[in-house]
Amino acid sequence: MPPRSETLPAGVIRLTNLLAHLNSTPRLTLSDVKRLRLSLASQNDHFGARHFVKENLPQIRWANPNLDIEVRREKKTKSEQWKAEMELEFNDGNVQKVDINDKRSTTILKELMDTAGGDPWKRHVIQCEKTGQPLLPGEELGTEVKGKSHSSKLPTLEEYLAKHPEKKAEHVRKQPAGKKLSTSTNGKPSPPLSSPFATSTSAAPPN
Repeated sequence: MPPRSETLPAGVIRLTNLLAHLNSTPRLTLSDVKRLRLSLASQNDHFGARHFVKENLPQIRWANPNLDIEVRREKKTKSEQWKAEMELEFNDGNVQKVDINDKRSTTILKELMDTAGGDPWKRHVIQCEKTGQPLLPGEELGTEVKGKSHSSKLPTLEEYLAKHPEKKAEHVRKQPAGKKLSTSTNGKPSPPLSSPFATSTSAAPPN
C-alpha cells in the first residue's frame, strides 16, 4: 500500500467524482424557464422520477443556478393511485406540464430538454444524429419502467386529494409565510434550495 501522503483523501475523490458528474455533457441548460416543480412519491412508486431527482436534478441545478426548483415528495401507500408530475413555468408566464409517470429517468430528462433545452440542446441533437451517438447515457434502455404500464389517466396528487379529502391531513404541508420550501419525506419542511447542486434535503448529491 502506498504511503498515506501519496493517496488522495476520500473526500477529495468524492468531490472530484461529483464535479465530473455535474459537468458531464450535455450540459443541461434550460432556456427561459423560471421555475421547475416536481411532485412524486418518496417510496413504493415513481422509480424513474425518483432516479431523475437523485441523478439528473443536481446537474440541472448546477447548469441553471438561478432556476427556482421545487420538489414535493410524499409518502404513497400502495392503495393510493396518483402519478408523478413535472411542471415548467417559463419567464413569459406560460406553464407547461411534462408527463413523467412510469418513465425512465433518461426519458424524463430527454423530454424535459426537448421541451425547454433551447438552441444548445438542438445543436446537441443534430450532432448526435450525425455521429450516431445516443443523446443521453442509458437512452437505449427504453422509455417505460420495466413492469409498469404507463397511464396518463391517473390523477395528480392534488387531483387525488380533491377526490379523497380524508387523505389531505396526511399530505398537507405547513410552510412559513413568504418562504418557498421543498418538503422532505418525514413531513417536515426542508431548507430552501440554496446549494448549487441541491434538490431537497432528502436527495443527496450523487457519489
